Amino acid sequence: MRIEQVNLHCFRNIEQLSVALDGATPVLFAGSNGQGKSNLLEAIAYVGTLRSFRTSDTLPLIRKGSPEAGLWFRIRSDSGKTDEVEIRIQPRSKRILVNGNPVTRLADYIGTFPTLAFNVEDAQWIKGDPQYRRRAMDLFLSMMDLEYLEALSTYHKALRARNQALKNASGSSVVRAFSQVMAPAAYQLVEGRRQWMNALLPVLNPIHQHLAAGAENVSINYEPSCSLPDPEAFNTLLSKAESRDTLSGSTSIGPHRDDFVFTVDGSNARNFGSEGQQRTFILAFKLAQLDLLETKLQQKAVVLLDDVFTDLDPARQQQAWSAFSRGRQIIASGTVIPEVAQKENWTLFSVCKGSIEPYA
Repeated sequence: MRIEQVNLHCFRNIEQLSVALDGATPVLFAGSNGQGKSNLLEAIAYVGTLRSFRTSDTLPLIRKGSPEAGLWFRIRSDSGKTDEVEIRIQPRSKRILVNGNPVTRLADYIGTFPTLAFNVEDAQWIKGDPQYRRRAMDLFLSMMDLEYLEALSTYHKALRARNQALKNASGSSVVRAFSQVMAPAAYQLVEGRRQWMNALLPVLNPIHQHLAAGAENVSINYEPSCSLPDPEAFNTLLSKAESRDTLSGSTSIGPHRDDFVFTVDGSNARNFGSEGQQRTFILAFKLAQLDLLETKLQQKAVVLLDDVFTDLDPARQQQAWSAFSRGRQIIASGTVIPEVAQKENWTLFSVCKGSIEPYA
């Protein structure tokens, strides 16, 4: 897949922007911090996931004073087909049109235009709270599996409703009605995550050993908050937890409390991994995701590299570049021009206060 044209309107600090991209040539948007480089990559990544890789809230995506943000893309698939995608983001909704036709079901859209972003905030997957890891897994699995996406939507809608019923003391019959909706979706999420991990690990370790010169063995252990041998098991667990949940006003168990533990040579990377080990682990993890995504969708993804090369020496820049590229469109950002960009003759743009121009 190649993105050939990007038009943005009132997206974060970008008032108006239009840029044509040569899909065959890597692109780097360079500039000081706070000028809009990450915002631009965030907007481009949005076309693939319909979610920000930086926030779960849509309001920060809309320029202050504007009722909505507008994104428009011209995209060429690996088969040569060209599509025009328009996305309008409002505080509580979004509207998507493909070639002028409205998209009414996310399942009909997700996975059509695959993008995968690498950014410095990915370190939170190891260092941060479980919510970062769950969000990363859910975002990726939603592109891989439309049934997972639908189960995720069903589960979280019912979870919010059950929590509200608990807080409002609406009574057991109301709470249990939402529990009934949650149960099959919860089972599907747990099984989807388990299957995904089984597919990921054989791909992850060879990539990591290549990046780390075979020095370490890594793994990711899926730790569900409860055991679910079948859908009804979750309904039973919710019934047992109902009294406790009523006191707290929230649902205490379920996929929304699952976690994933990253390990290096058997030790938790959060506690024992160095900065370098953690960075290499995350890179290998994202590359494994990329391989699985492209195999599943039978199409190359657009890779967004947000300030990825800044802390890498020239040798590691070249090593990372060889892993990223492989026939993919690469769109990157950075505060400086990395050596690999000069060596590989990337197209360079300068970003200042939400505007771009060719790099001088």
